[in-house]
Amino acid sequence: MEAREREYNELFALYSQIIYDEIRDTEAEIDFLDWAFKNLASGEVKRVLDVACGTGRHSIPLRKRGYDVVGIDLSLAMLLACKACPDGKPIPLVQCDMRWLPFKPESFDAVVCMFSSFNHLHRDEDILRTLNGFRSTLKPGGILILDLISPLKFMRVGFKSEEVHRGERDGVVVERRLRHEIDEVRAIWHQHEHAIIKRGDETLENRETHSIRLMTYPEICHFLRESGFEGMRCYGGFKSREEATDKADRLITVAYRPKGG
Repeated sequence: MEAREREYNELFALYSQIIYDEIRDTEAEIDFLDWAFKNLASGEVKRVLDVACGTGRHSIPLRKRGYDVVGIDLSLAMLLACKACPDGKPIPLVQCDMRWLPFKPESFDAVVCMFSSFNHLHRDEDILRTLNGFRSTLKPGGILILDLISPLKFMRVGFKSEEVHRGERDGVVVERRLRHEIDEVRAIWHQHEHAIIKRGDETLENRETHSIRLMTYPEICHFLRESGFEGMRCYGGFKSREEATDKADRLITVAYRPKGG
């Protein structure tokens, strides 16, 4: 990778870190995962697969709390920005598509997929293929946690057609401009993103569209059952840890690979 390309990728990875810190409560999310592993899992959780780990927003804190974490992501730039923990032990990282996991069966005690990453799967066959892969890589009795956006949020309060997020760190100023569209027929939410990064006199810009499938909890449970999961439950927030209601913004779904299969 050329030096300029590497610098470009590092800046956009930093952009993601800054923006996510502005719009998400990472500490609350890690506290929830830690609580779920200790209180909801059917056995001791040691080895965790962080799917769509990005820059390590969850992988690194989980590693600090003593979990043996492996991170996967489709973006090499994000993986390159994922730092080792302060104890000097690097987090194993794999560049791959979540639909085709390269791990041996029964490799992990837990699989987590955070921040609506799973919602980027649109086709039923891709959803089922991915869940079957999650199930295969989990040990019997292993726990799966999916952090999904709730479509009821849009039905309840609607959505902003445009919004802007800003942040700053280490002399880098970032701005995220979003324009939203909802395909009501296909239940797809399109986020048109304009990223602006400023460092000194230098300005970098990037435009891309993220398309997210909106799924209800009954739909999610259907796909999980079809993939061999059981014991589904759903939480509406990382801090409250209460069961999701029609007022929840998130559908934090927990499911298990059966102990007998």
